Amino acid sequence: RDRRARSERIGDDALAGENILLEFDLVHSPQAMRQSASPLHPLFLPQCVTTLMQAVARPSSSPFVLVSSAGSRYLHTAASTGFERTIFSSVSEKSSPLLFYHELSLDRLRGQNTASTERLLSSLLSARDACALDLFTAVPRLLQLLTSPHSCIDEFYRLAGHREPFEGDLRVKSGKLLVRKVASMYHAMKSLPLSTTMVWLDTDVVQTSPLDAAFAAFVR
Repeated sequence: RDRRARSERIGDDALAGENILLEFDLVHSPQAMRQSASPLHPLFLPQCVTTLMQAVARPSSSPFVLVSSAGSRYLHTAASTGFERTIFSSVSEKSSPLLFYHELSLDRLRGQNTASTERLLSSLLSARDACALDLFTAVPRLLQLLTSPHSCIDEFYRLAGHREPFEGDLRVKSGKLLVRKVASMYHAMKSLPLSTTMVWLDTDVVQTSPLDAAFAAFVR
């Protein structure tokens, strides 16, 4: 009973509009974090970063690595509209390699079957040079940052109040959403060679043309 009383509610602030309960027993279960409902496609394995960099090294490949992340709920919502106006809507043979961070381990902690999301990601990413990494496995401390009521993010809102300059009164702690981007960028920068030009794209960005030499000169 006490254990249930200590359950942390993570509302919209942590899970993009979904209200859930996570018990500490589940949070600290490495087996639940790793368990997959089906054999993983090679692009889900940690060594896919090496394969991705081999693709970047090809003379005909783009010199950029795109980095993005999204939760499963967003992916299935986007799938219902054919991924219009997303990073997946304009894939071609000239598309830059993509390092994509998903949240399957968090879904498993919530007791969800992830097989359909794995199939969806496999279908999306197999059409290009890509690597799919689990964000909460790649950056283990992130889970505690989102679930703890005593994190630095919570402390900020305690001091500043539930307001932000451009949002006004907050319905959610948006910092617990946005920190996912920071964690993805952090891990990507640590994983990719220093010579790599990494470009972050939100999932609702549409790439209208390949990134070219002029863009490379600008960002470098």
